[in-house]
Amino acid sequence: MNGGPSREIEVTGLLQPVALAVDWLGRNLYVVDQLARRIDLVSVAAARRYQHNILSYTVTPADIALDPGRG
Repeated sequence: MNGGPSREIEVTGLLQPVALAVDWLGRNLYVVDQLARRIDLVSVAAARRYQHNILSYTVTPADIALDPGRG
């Protein structure tokens, strides 16, 4: 990041996290949990911290990529 302070972000309830993507514009993390077959969104905005499952799969996800500039 651009010289900002670092801080820990707690992500709970994961069984086997295998990938992480950062949306620096929306201030969100996306975490792929391979064993639970899901992707969780974790808000890192100071005023609205939450974690929510956004996608569940019948197949096993392995990776994730974002393009925040294009939405």
